[in-house]
Amino acid sequence: MIKKILLLAFFSSLFAQEYSVIIKDEFDNSFSAITQDHSGSLSAVGFKNHFSTKTTTSNKSFKNAYDYLSSLNSASGLQMNLTRVDELSGAIEESFDENIDNFNQAVSVVKTADNGYFVGGYTEDGTLMLLRMDSGLHVRYTKRFGTRNFDRMNRLLALRDGGVLSIGSSMTTRDRNDGKFIQGIGLNDIYLTRFSKQGKILWSKKFGTTYDDRGIDAAEAYDGTLLILGTTLNEYNSEITLMRIAENGDKIWLKRYKKKGVSYNAFKIITLKDSNFLVSITKRDPQQQEQIKLVKFDIQKNILGDVDIPTEYSSALLDIKERVDSTIVGVGYTDDTMKGNRDALALKVSGRLELIWKYKYGNSTSESLNSVVMMRDGDIAAAGRITQKNTQITNMWIVKIHSDGSYAQLIKPKNSKNIAASMQSIYDDLIKTYATEIKDKKLKVMKNLSIIFTSPALLFDRAKYSLKPQQKRFLTTFNMKLIPLLKRHKSEITSLNVNGHTSSEWGSADFSSGYLKNMRLSQKRSYSVLSYIFKDSSKKNREFLTSLFSSNAHSYAQTIMNPDEDRKLSRRVEFRIRV
Repeated sequence: MIKKILLLAFFSSLFAQEYSVIIKDEFDNSFSAITQDHSGSLSAVGFKNHFSTKTTTSNKSFKNAYDYLSSLNSASGLQMNLTRVDELSGAIEESFDENIDNFNQAVSVVKTADNGYFVGGYTEDGTLMLLRMDSGLHVRYTKRFGTRNFDRMNRLLALRDGGVLSIGSSMTTRDRNDGKFIQGIGLNDIYLTRFSKQGKILWSKKFGTTYDDRGIDAAEAYDGTLLILGTTLNEYNSEITLMRIAENGDKIWLKRYKKKGVSYNAFKIITLKDSNFLVSITKRDPQQQEQIKLVKFDIQKNILGDVDIPTEYSSALLDIKERVDSTIVGVGYTDDTMKGNRDALALKVSGRLELIWKYKYGNSTSESLNSVVMMRDGDIAAAGRITQKNTQITNMWIVKIHSDGSYAQLIKPKNSKNIAASMQSIYDDLIKTYATEIKDKKLKVMKNLSIIFTSPALLFDRAKYSLKPQQKRFLTTFNMKLIPLLKRHKSEITSLNVNGHTSSEWGSADFSSGYLKNMRLSQKRSYSVLSYIFKDSSKKNREFLTSLFSSNAHSYAQTIMNPDEDRKLSRRVEFRIRV
């Protein structure tokens, strides 16, 4: 559901093309990962804390703290969040909280071919979760998975076949009836699960030693094999685990990166354009400070480069990405022991891993950048957390950093508005305006301000785009209510999108041909609805609509799933109000 944002993010001028976005709330929140949509918007996932501030009186007693926490309403506690911002201005487009039983946290986001998302996370009781969302932020399905032990997800990896790999850890199995999950006798084991693009579990594997093993990240090789990055905490120090596995999860080789008396920590692995791999790790120096290391190796586990990146204080790169010119950018944190605070860190190295620039960002409190994405204009966007001045509350943070490392300063516009509150106001008005149509199941209104026709009489016939008489009659009534509503909120609304959709079938056509033909069909459906409403309006209303109308074609990228594709409901046109 869309939750109220108490203090909206601030952003600079559209023409400056730089921004620092902070989402403030009553309680701690933070972004874990960021990605760029095919449309250009930036989407970040993380968590928010929601708690009731009202005092409750209950005579019910609990045996332990967890039973008490589990008894609370699902709207309280830790909840996963997805926020989408405009790539140019940083203005918040949508903020979506998924209220699921048991407090939960999103740790990773992956874009899908249809501009949707796979979001990965876990619940407080150790259950792993995979959400599939479409581009409109509708949750198509939620998968709960894992062992009968306490599990944690650390990352999702996008695979070339459209599926994803979940990387994390699981407490060791000691139940002999637990089948394939009997591995290792330590505290935790590396735990991997591979999903198809339809969200079906293809396999789950655990790898472990007699010590504490954690799965950190993974990368896909040119041949489809997978390179796994992990850590092993033994009785003396922490080692790095590098492992190559086949597409079915079988182990091919394993390499330990270790040195006597030195402790390492692992954060990220990426596949480079030259088909080799780069990992971001840290080592603890004699003064017990974390120092950044970048290690490059090939598919046969040969080390090709091993470079220390000197920093004044303890530092780490939590995420790294390769640019088109083969340079590497990374983001993370550095601890300023003199000031007693943590600053966000970003740096750039050459293809030879030589330092080009290094900057730290933030104020006098505590900041960290957890994830980075390469933007289409050559700059980078990073997401993480920032602490409010004079408080201990952490906030979600997205910042745009130019290719030379310069940082966009936080600027408050003169008339910043609470977009989430505007969306809630328009949503409430839509529900009231179309109460009869909703009751008669002719349409439904979504929290993201989408209006979806659901009555079979209002949907398109297979391969058709011309409006039927009953569609025209309904659109006339629909339009008479819609235009007054749009005018009531004209200061808040930026556009009215008319989006055409199709089902996925097209006779015996192959994939490419079927997609393109459906794209043309969805375009025609969008235009037929838009043009009818436009012509059915008065001259004055037409002038008003020209400032709002936008037509989009989606082919079958956003079919309706119930749980499989509902072809009838997919042949539709949706309206989407944007604020």
